Amino acid sequence: MNISSIFSILTTTTTRSGVGSTNFNCTTQLEGVIAIAGFVLKVIQYAAPIILIIWGSIDLIRAITAGKEEEIKKKQGILIKRAIAAVILFFVPLLVSTLLGLIGSTDWRSCWNANKDKPLPTAGEVPN
Repeated sequence: MNISSIFSILTTTTTRSGVGSTNFNCTTQLEGVIAIAGFVLKVIQYAAPIILIIWGSIDLIRAITAGKEEEIKKKQGILIKRAIAAVILFFVPLLVSTLLGLIGSTDWRSCWNANKDKPLPTAGEVPN
């Protein structure tokens, strides 16, 4: 499955008469790709903000132990910027997941919503 076929799946709309629709099939391979995308979005949503806040806290602690007032203020500003970035990183995957759940045909939406929170496929799994 290449990018153009994924784009065509996402942009094709299904009408009541079936005109202009494709025969969308939520295959096991596509379910696996969606599960991986959902996992990556969860990692970005939870791990990246935690790492940013820990990283900023470590910098601030180093500045405090050094005892330089100018350095403390500088690192405090950096910590605030990283905290804002962490909040943004928390909401971006939510926005992406919501948008992917809204665009495309009804079949795509149901496939995305059904598989985005599934566990990752194992290496030995053979698609049907």
